[in-house]
Amino acid sequence: MPQRFFIGFALLMAVFCTSCVTPPEVPPVVSAIDLIRAADVKRDQGDLAGAIALYGKAIELKPKAPYGYVLRGLAKASKGENDAAIADFTRAIELEPRNATTYSVRGNAKMAKGDLDGAIADHTKVIELEPRYGKAYCNRGIVESEKGEIDKADADYSKAIKLDPNDAGFYVLRGLLRRGRDDFKAAIADYDQVIRLEPAEAGHYGIRAYAKRRTGDLAGAIGDYTRAIELGSKDAATYYLRAQAKYAKAEFDQAIADFSKAIELDPKHAAYYRSRGKAKTAKGDYESAIVDYKKAMDLTKENEYNRFFLTLTLRRLHRDESPAGLATAIDGWKEGWPKSVGLYLTGKLSETDFLAQAELGKATVVHGQTCEAFYYIGMMHLLANETAQARTQFEKCLATEETEFFEYDLAWAELARMGEKH
Repeated sequence: MPQRFFIGFALLMAVFCTSCVTPPEVPPVVSAIDLIRAADVKRDQGDLAGAIALYGKAIELKPKAPYGYVLRGLAKASKGENDAAIADFTRAIELEPRNATTYSVRGNAKMAKGDLDGAIADHTKVIELEPRYGKAYCNRGIVESEKGEIDKADADYSKAIKLDPNDAGFYVLRGLLRRGRDDFKAAIADYDQVIRLEPAEAGHYGIRAYAKRRTGDLAGAIGDYTRAIELGSKDAATYYLRAQAKYAKAEFDQAIADFSKAIELDPKHAAYYRSRGKAKTAKGDYESAIVDYKKAMDLTKENEYNRFFLTLTLRRLHRDESPAGLATAIDGWKEGWPKSVGLYLTGKLSETDFLAQAELGKATVVHGQTCEAFYYIGMMHLLANETAQARTQFEKCLATEETEFFEYDLAWAELARMGEKH
C-alpha cells in the first residue's frame, strides 16, 4: 500500500479526533446585578441564608456599591441578625451618607435590638434629609411610644398626618396611642378618619367600638361591632366584646348569645365561659352559671378567680363548695392579692385585714384591688342576708369606676337586682 495513503489516513484521523474532544468549560461572566437578582429570588422564596451568600458575592464584585450592603442588611434583619444588619447599613451609609432610606432601615434594626435612642437618632436623620416625608415622623413616633415618650410620639404622628392626611396608618397609630392614655374621645376622632379612608376594613370598627364603649356610648359600640361582623369578621373576640357591651346595657339574653358565638368560634378560651357565666349570674340563672364557671376553671386551673366565682355561686345555692376546691387550693398559692381574696372568702382573713391588703402595691394596682375587695365584701354580706351592708359595698365598688373589672360588672348586676339605678 502506498505510503501516501497512510499519511492521508493519519491526517484524517487527527482531524476527526480533534473534533471529538470536548473543549474545557469557560465560566460564564456573572455581574453584580445578576447576583443581586438571584439573591432577590432566594429571599422571596424564604431562603435568607442563600440570599445573604449571594449578596455577599455581589459585594465582592462591587465593594463600593451601597445597594449590596443595604440588601444584605435587610436579609440579615429578617433573620433577626440585627447587629450584622446594622453593620451592613452603616457601611452603606459610609458609602452614601445622604441616603435617607438607609438611615431608616438602620433605625428599624436598632429598635428591633432595643437600642431606642439609636433608632430615634437615625429616624431624626431621615427627617433632616427628607423633612416632608411623613413616614419618617411616624417611624420616630413608634420608637418614642415604645420608649414611653407619649407626648413626643403624639406630636410626631400629628406631623405625619399633617404631611399626608390620607394615610390611614398614621391615624391608626395616633388613635391607639390616645386610646392607651385613656383619651377615648380623641381616639374615636382618629378612627373616624381611619374608617373614612378604609371603610371596608372590619378591624377598624372593632377598635373604634372599644373606645366608644369606654366613653359610655354602648349603642355606638354595639353598632361598630355589628358592622365589623357584617364586613366578615370571624374573630371570636368581636362577638365577645359586643357581648360585653350588651351586658352593660342589661341585654343579658343577647349578651349570652354573643358569648356563646364566641365560644363556638374559640371553645378553648376560658374568659368566654367565665363571662357567659357572669351574664347568667346577672339574670339569675345560677345553675347554668355554675356550668360555665366550672368549664372556665377546667380550662385554666391556674386562674384563681374562676374558683372565686364558682365558690360564691355554689354558696349562694347552699351547695357543696368542694367542686371549686378553693379551701384546699389556697395553701399552694404564693403570697399576693389573689391569695388574700381566697383567705377572705374562706373566713381566714378578716374584713379589716382584707381591706388593708387591698391597699398594698402601686396606686394603679391598689385601685383595682379595692374594686375587687368591695365586691367580695359585698357578696359576703349579701350571702349573710345583710342587704344594707352589701349594697354599701357594691356602691363603693362602682365608685372606683374600674369598668373593665369583672367584679365591677357583677356588683352592678347585684345592685340592679336590688332595684338600684346605675
